[in-house]
Amino acid sequence: MASSARGPLITAETRVASLIEKLPLELLLQIIRFLVPTKALIPVRYFETELPTTVHDAMSLVKSCRTLYSATISVFYGENTFSFDQIAASDLPLFLQNIRDVTFHSLRRVSIYWAPGTNLTIGLDLLLGCKSLQYLAITTSMKTIPRGYQRSHGSILSCFRLSTFEIHNPPVDTVVSRNRNRNRNRNRNRNRNRNRYDLWLLRLQSCITGHEDRTLRQQQRVEKPRQTKVRS
Repeated sequence: MASSARGPLITAETRVASLIEKLPLELLLQIIRFLVPTKALIPVRYFETELPTTVHDAMSLVKSCRTLYSATISVFYGENTFSFDQIAASDLPLFLQNIRDVTFHSLRRVSIYWAPGTNLTIGLDLLLGCKSLQYLAITTSMKTIPRGYQRSHGSILSCFRLSTFEIHNPPVDTVVSRNRNRNRNRNRNRNRNRNRYDLWLLRLQSCITGHEDRTLRQQQRVEKPRQTKVRS
């Protein structure tokens, strides 16, 4: 009596995955760069239900096979800038705590909007553990960062070692009133405060981009597991 046992079902998807597995990595990366965005600004808004189309495209590739997963992650998260432009104080730590390790360590470029009165220390402390991070840009509507924030956030920011670090502030307005002496005094004080701030920022940028070796705090953050996930 002939056996009715059959081998594993080979589908079209299985054949494609098998062919992909055999491609040289450089060729595979070139193909992926045609399919997912690169050098783009990807907004991260954690509580929005609709993901951008670019993210959907990347996720569909990620789910195809293991080889595509690792290659797509390295391109999508390594060659785009991820922007936290709304509620960075909560979106940044939520995002960093919930992505997989391979994704976390593939991040290379991050842009953050610093809203007045918000504290970014939790997110920045987590970001310190990203081994591949090379670019960090912070934009704010504050004309200067208050001194209290300079101390609390500067102590963490100074532990980063990056190729590029930027803080973008709006220009300082010139005070105009009928009293010339009052104008002169107010503008002098504003300029003095701005000069002190610019000096602090220059020293911070020099500290972050002027050294290659990781700081002790950065190394400890890289080696330390991230906090328990706050969302499933």
